[in-house]
Amino acid sequence: MYFYRGVATDPSERNSGRRYMPWFVHNIDTASFTDLEDSLFNSLTLASGDFDNDGRVELAVSYPYYGLDRERRVTIYGQALPTAFSQGSGSEPWGIKGLRELQTITPSDIDPEYLGKETFGIELTTGKLTSRANDDLLIGWSSARKKQFSSMSQQASGAVVHLRGLTANPNSDTTTPPLDVTTSIIIENPASQSFPIPFPSGSSRHDFGSSISLVQGSLSGAFDTLVVGAPGYDSNRGRVYIYGNSVLGSIPRIPEILATLEGEPNSRFGHSLASIYVDNTNAPNTNHSTVVGAPNERNTESRAIGAVYHYGLGFGTEVTIVERGRFTAPSHRLSSNMQWGYSLSVLGDGNDSNYEQIQVGIGAPGAESNQGLVFAWHPFTDSGDFSNSGASLTAPRNNSRRYGEVISSISFDTRHGFLISAPRGIVNAQESGFVQARINQESLTNSTWNSDRQLIHQGVKGDLLPENL
Repeated sequence: MYFYRGVATDPSERNSGRRYMPWFVHNIDTASFTDLEDSLFNSLTLASGDFDNDGRVELAVSYPYYGLDRERRVTIYGQALPTAFSQGSGSEPWGIKGLRELQTITPSDIDPEYLGKETFGIELTTGKLTSRANDDLLIGWSSARKKQFSSMSQQASGAVVHLRGLTANPNSDTTTPPLDVTTSIIIENPASQSFPIPFPSGSSRHDFGSSISLVQGSLSGAFDTLVVGAPGYDSNRGRVYIYGNSVLGSIPRIPEILATLEGEPNSRFGHSLASIYVDNTNAPNTNHSTVVGAPNERNTESRAIGAVYHYGLGFGTEVTIVERGRFTAPSHRLSSNMQWGYSLSVLGDGNDSNYEQIQVGIGAPGAESNQGLVFAWHPFTDSGDFSNSGASLTAPRNNSRRYGEVISSISFDTRHGFLISAPRGIVNAQESGFVQARINQESLTNSTWNSDRQLIHQGVKGDLLPENL
């Protein structure tokens, strides 16, 4: 894992022409990544949250581990201690450098009776599900299935694991693991028993849990609503599940399904998810919404373009769902197999009271023959109605491959933007990949983007030592 810090933390670097400087590298103890053909299973997945309520953020990392049993694991890292350094106290202006391992969670720690360990942690999400103080961790496990159903053709796959955060005890001499494995629950694919045995051809790989989102503070007690995608449902039609309360007392419980959404045939509806919260007291029933990507959906000309759907959610005695609109690529950007909606990220989410301050990054990594494209979408008008305005963020020419496969929002000071990955981007004539930071110099209410751009890749030099502690 490569870590980068903002140059504004060191006054001597503010005129360097960069916003981010390489900081340090942390190597994960794992075996060869070449055992599996699907590169998705060989990737790292990251999420952050304050699981132990100590005021510091922990990092959850899912990674492949191939020992006696091929599987993925999840490790929780905390900030390194200053005494761990061979040089100095770690009191640089930008903080302590390095990580320390707090907890490792394997599929067998959750339940040894489940197979499909190679996708454990293929998705990670954090939020407030059992406590307003601690973050909980949700682990997507898209090929999970019980041992009694050892064939993929006998049980529709997928699950989500819910672990609650544990408050650290400052008076204890021992380190409390930040997550409680003993009370963990497994939310199984609700459609796992809905087909006859044997299943119709192609129906068993639902990929339930490959996408997860949380709708902020929408339930009683200001807890979050769990939204889970199953893009492989019904031979890739796709389905999204919206769940109710996930807590009983302070312990995770299996939540009830409040509603389901389905896409068009072969669209992989639910491949990506993002949720929006607008703190608008003038229209409290329209504060929550969720956005769903269907990257394989075909248009009226049967071209696989992709689409994004925006749903308004109302939470009362029962959930109400209103489809605000469907949004696809602007006509001048259309290209076949562009995978519009493959990735989603919300910018300005959480504390904004104006609809026009919300933007959603839409990734289309297959656009222009896999060069890729990102669109900064304004999903609302200033009155909260559906909007299809926004700006195209085009990929760097000549060296981009799959630009927009992953998007993450970033904010600092008064500026906001996206970190956009091109995992097959060309750097020094090699397909080693890069990330581009696109920071908008305009207000979020402005549909135009005046980007401050920086390419981040392994070749960028900086203060990378020490590596692992």
